[in-house]
Amino acid sequence: MTTVFIAGSISINRLNAMVQERICNIVSSNFNVVVGDADGADSAIQACLRSLEIGGQSYFLLFFATARGQTYKQDKD
Repeated sequence: MTTVFIAGSISINRLNAMVQERICNIVSSNFNVVVGDADGADSAIQACLRSLEIGGQSYFLLFFATARGQTYKQDKD
């Protein structure tokens, strides 16, 4: 199965209609989606994915180590 990574700038807090449509096309193509856990575009992408009726495919949130070596993550929806 194909996996797509979607990311964007932290300064983006809303996705325009064209981007939402492309994400919908990715989901309807039954691709898995990987998205980061930062504020900005990552959060907007997560919200877009949550709003879609996702059947058998999954989307995964990445987690990153901080400068102090601590890790944080968000679970898969």
